[in-house]
Amino acid sequence: MNRLWVRLALAFLVVTWAVLGVVALVVYSSVQSSFRQYVNERDAALFGQPLIDDLVNYYATTGSWTGVDTVLGQPGHGRSAGGRGPQTYVAEPDGAIVAATDTTWVGQSFEAIGPSRTTSLLLDGRRIGILGQQTPGFQALDEAEHNFTAQVNQGLLYAGIATTLLALGLGILLSFNLTQPLRQLAGRLALWTPATVGEQVPVEGSAEVRQLAEEFNAMSQRLAAAEQVRQQ
Repeated sequence: MNRLWVRLALAFLVVTWAVLGVVALVVYSSVQSSFRQYVNERDAALFGQPLIDDLVNYYATTGSWTGVDTVLGQPGHGRSAGGRGPQTYVAEPDGAIVAATDTTWVGQSFEAIGPSRTTSLLLDGRRIGILGQQTPGFQALDEAEHNFTAQVNQGLLYAGIATTLLALGLGILLSFNLTQPLRQLAGRLALWTPATVGEQVPVEGSAEVRQLAEEFNAMSQRLAAAEQVRQQ
């Protein structure tokens, strides 16, 4: 950990993680937001705008959901013969079901009856209720939606792992190359003896390393000159 190339490699890795974290967060938020918008628009389309409009108009006229089961009982508004097929309900904003084609649901929370497709009922931008529906194929559709989200998360995880390994490899390679002139200079210093005073090291690498090598060469020359004067 005390080696410069190790610290540089870790610095590259930390910077990569920071950038990757920001990118992953933006991508995840964008995908989730777009997916939720798609699901809401799809659900609204499946319910049918006429039913949504009729329910909102009913609430605007009466000021409550009392008696709204008459709207659900109209042809094409969610009534299924014999309890088969889609089952539709209306719930308060807090989730309590106030009307449903399956009357056993009334009074329960819409979350208690199991997974269902829902969309908010809005009046002047205010949420006045929830329109929900269960269909025989909804559970499979809901599972497919969860699988899609899981696949996105898994893809981001794999991308993060691959990027981490790539950043670590490149960081080690770059930092090792950047510090190579310093290691060469340190090796020369380790072999420095009075007999080798005056020898020069290659001036290469970054500007800072080149400056250090030039200063070392100048010092070596001064010491060699001083040694010659001493021996005279």
